[in-house]
Amino acid sequence: MTHFVASVGTGGTISGAAHYLREKNPAIRVIGADPEGSVLSGDTARPYLQEGIGEDFFPGTYDPAVVDRWVRISDRDAFSMARRVTREEGILAGESTGTAVLAALDEARVLMAEDAGRAREAVFVVILPDGGKSYMSKLYNDEWMRANGLLATTGAVVRIDELLERHRHGVDRPVVVVARTTQRVGDAIALLQEYGISQMPVSEDAMGDAVAGLVGSISEKALLDRAYRDPSIVDRTVGEVMESPLPLVDASATLDEAFALLSGGTPAVVAVAGEQPAGVVTKLDLLEYLSHRRG
Repeated sequence: MTHFVASVGTGGTISGAAHYLREKNPAIRVIGADPEGSVLSGDTARPYLQEGIGEDFFPGTYDPAVVDRWVRISDRDAFSMARRVTREEGILAGESTGTAVLAALDEARVLMAEDAGRAREAVFVVILPDGGKSYMSKLYNDEWMRANGLLATTGAVVRIDELLERHRHGVDRPVVVVARTTQRVGDAIALLQEYGISQMPVSEDAMGDAVAGLVGSISEKALLDRAYRDPSIVDRTVGEVMESPLPLVDASATLDEAFALLSGGTPAVVAVAGEQPAGVVTKLDLLEYLSHRRG
């Protein structure tokens, strides 16, 4: 046995097994598999969908000295590999198993690139920590997978910037229409009407549109609700009535990634290219794309 691979949660399995195995073979290489968004592999803590592995703190049962290399796995890759293991190997796998298998394959590729001869002699042991029985309504539910952006759909190969370019064709308006925190609400409503849009990011910069200056958003629906109850709101500043900033997504990402955000209740997302906003994508934009595509 030359390599030991395990996905890591509390760290008990990988720590205990690695300590024992190194007593037998000090040269054994230990590979930790971790979700994107887990601090164990050094990532910034953020939500992820893989269950039972990864942490936002360092458990007392985990010994960081035992892991020789971390492999960080995305939700989409983990879920896809779990389904592949089930389909091709007949093992009803959970997503933590998908994460571990991907880490093993990645380490095998690294070893092959470094020394093909040694790679052919290597013996990998990979712990498959979970079965798929508990995930039938998630991992093995196509509708849930698509709703969470984990299963390839009609938007899997179409980039957000391509969608924005189609929308801009023949339309004379700025790449992104931005409201200012100091602007009068009535004037911001006039901008929504002028350009026929329902959402606008709000910037605290007086002139620029850099992403760093985006501090909020306004929407046609929210402004209507508030103005109907209190007409005087149109004379207040946008900064007083704005809502939370719209989520940011890279303009080079696929429509699936935009859909994953929009399906969660977010009304719109801001596509970003470098330090500048490249456009706003709404639910209606995706519906129009699907309608024209089917036509």
